Amino acid sequence: MELTWGSTNVNDGTKFALRAGASWGQRQQEQRTVASPFGTMRQGAKRIVAPRTVNLLLRVYGTSADDLRANIATLAAEHRKASNTLTIKPTGASTSRTITLLDQIAYGMPPLDPRYESRKVADLDIPLVAAADILGSEVTLLSASAQTAPLVLSLGTLTGDYPAPLDLTITANTTDIHSCFVGALKSASALEIGDLRKEAPVAGASWSGAADEDISDAKYTGGHAIGIQSATESTAVLFDSTAIRALDAGSYVPLPRVAAISASYAATIRLFSLIGSTDTTLQTITTTSTVPEYRDLSPIHIPFAATLSATPTVALGAGVAAADATDGHEAVLDNVTLLPASWSWVGVHPSAAATDYTTIRFTGDGKVYLDEREDYSAVVSAGPLIAEPGAVKVLIVAETVAAAASAAVKVTAKFTPRYHSV
Repeated sequence: MELTWGSTNVNDGTKFALRAGASWGQRQQEQRTVASPFGTMRQGAKRIVAPRTVNLLLRVYGTSADDLRANIATLAAEHRKASNTLTIKPTGASTSRTITLLDQIAYGMPPLDPRYESRKVADLDIPLVAAADILGSEVTLLSASAQTAPLVLSLGTLTGDYPAPLDLTITANTTDIHSCFVGALKSASALEIGDLRKEAPVAGASWSGAADEDISDAKYTGGHAIGIQSATESTAVLFDSTAIRALDAGSYVPLPRVAAISASYAATIRLFSLIGSTDTTLQTITTTSTVPEYRDLSPIHIPFAATLSATPTVALGAGVAAADATDGHEAVLDNVTLLPASWSWVGVHPSAAATDYTTIRFTGDGKVYLDEREDYSAVVSAGPLIAEPGAVKVLIVAETVAAAASAAVKVTAKFTPRYHSV
């Protein structure tokens, strides 16, 4: 077995050797008593994210008394480091696993042993405090894969025993990126882009209220959007009962793509839930931007309500209104996309409509790099983006400043597996 503590090989068989009985620790569990809504109590084991204790049992050799002390001093130098790692590669394995050391408890002098003097050997018992997970080698899922966003993209298989943060780089393939949002779907999810994005219904009977008009333009999803020509709100259902029931239970960030025909007159878009005949406002936004853009709203939870009916009336709709009708249809709604957010989400959206980036990177430790510079001025959610072991699919929503319905991008995705043991 290859065993490296920091920069020192502590199982080389010449200066150091691993003794039987060494242990890498394990994730902790605790018993918790939980009260139910009915007043009953139950107990259950819950895995908690807490440091693990590693017991490193080493035998140290020396060719002389001075050499033995020098080798012990080498271990002491590793021990004094404020942060360190322990890398383990079993014999015959193609990859290694790394234990991140958080703190290092002082160990005593070698016990009094005749071998210390006669054979220049010392046994050391070294307790170390480590992070909860053991890390594998970094895995590249995709490398500069050309895609057209928005889309649901399969990244491949995330290995390991526990969920892990993703390292995602979104690079412009042709035109620079103005905004970008990414959310991870559940590993068993069968949802596709058509399930998560609903275009605004065409003009006519679908809308209730003020005058409306179908705007035909290639910059909108499907080549059209709805324009509302009055300060009186017009409403329509976007996700009907069937569409809502098809969604995975969990949190979603609504991303309506909206615009105002004239910057002089604000467009107002209201997102509401419909349970039976009860219309409940979820959020309301306004915009004066004449370039259609996705606006990130606060997360909502699906389902909205539990029902006993096999076909409940539970829906998600939008209300659209213009400041007035002076310039015709001032308020425009293209589509509403629901970004999965149960495992967290990441997003960049600068306030200035002309700001764009060639490369956007979301790292596994929650950092964001815009054009290769750490920058949070336009970040709406830094993540990190967490994915479950198994098949990994993400929804990527991106757009350019060129007022186009889609964005050509290249996607690179990496992760570091997290394990229970070596």
